[in-house]
Amino acid sequence: MQYREIVINDELFINQEFDSVILSGKIGNPEFRTYTVEIPGKDGLLDLTESIDGSVHYNNRDIEFRVFIAGKRINERLDLLNNYHGQYVKLYSTYDNNYYYKGRLFVSVEERKATYAYVVLSFDCEPFKIKREVTTSVHIIRNNQTLKIKNTGRATTAKITFIQKVGDETEGNIALKIDIDNNSSILYNITDEATFTIQANDNEFNMHTGRMIDSNFVESLASCKIKIEYTEIKL
Repeated sequence: MQYREIVINDELFINQEFDSVILSGKIGNPEFRTYTVEIPGKDGLLDLTESIDGSVHYNNRDIEFRVFIAGKRINERLDLLNNYHGQYVKLYSTYDNNYYYKGRLFVSVEERKATYAYVVLSFDCEPFKIKREVTTSVHIIRNNQTLKIKNTGRATTAKITFIQKVGDETEGNIALKIDIDNNSSILYNITDEATFTIQANDNEFNMHTGRMIDSNFVESLASCKIKIEYTEIKL
């Protein structure tokens, strides 16, 4: 696998312009944690890995790049890299530049001469990679409606923003009631926000439009526009 560029904290670009060549790279899969119990008189082990919250949990992910640096500015290049040694950083590469990783960076100089050096960049990263661009969608909600959201990653937090009212507002302010996990949120002012959890794969949320009359939500025919934003995370 050929890596042409590594980017650290959106500011340090390790590539040909940095007088460097990425010789090799490895992005490992995080190990999953298991919890098993031996039961007297029972063959095998009782697997309780998902017993606490229904999910599998993971250790950190190891990422490593071996880099060759050469040229008259070798000292300056190494000083720049050493500034990040021990820092908690954001990392992405040209191989998968839609996602980034977060973790602690360890800089190790394997060999150093007057005009070149071999450097190993080791990252102890969180298990999940994070999409660099926030996933955003805009919806017009009319009356009672079920909104479907597909999340291709793991469970994450989403934000709904009430961005525009549509239609006649003579009988009070248009409002939106959102039913999420047996709880309700009511949005009725422009830029009102609500946060909620979206699970992996398909999600459905019930939306009810209405009006705010004397500080009470009254369901009625109405329309409004909302924006939904969330960050996808994946293994």
